[in-house]
Amino acid sequence: MKAYGDFTQKVRDEGKLVAGDALQGVETATTVSVRNGKTETIDGPFAETKEQLGGYYLLDCKDLDEAIEYAAMIPTADYGRIEVRPIVVWDN
Repeated sequence: MKAYGDFTQKVRDEGKLVAGDALQGVETATTVSVRNGKTETIDGPFAETKEQLGGYYLLDCKDLDEAIEYAAMIPTADYGRIEVRPIVVWDN
């Protein structure tokens, strides 16, 4: 956890951190869908997979290369995988 704290402080200090939080385990998930106007809920995650999203960082990076540099600093990158995605910018 110290490594995550150190990374979080680094991106905060560098002005890159927009948001981020750890997520509770998949056993706490509720999946919601609407079918024929009726809201349905299912206890558990959307997909049954071995991999789990443990949290997220939303960083303000200038481009994909910079985002990859920061993603490589996240402690999980040493033994798992980090997914990098741009946010959608809606033009009004």
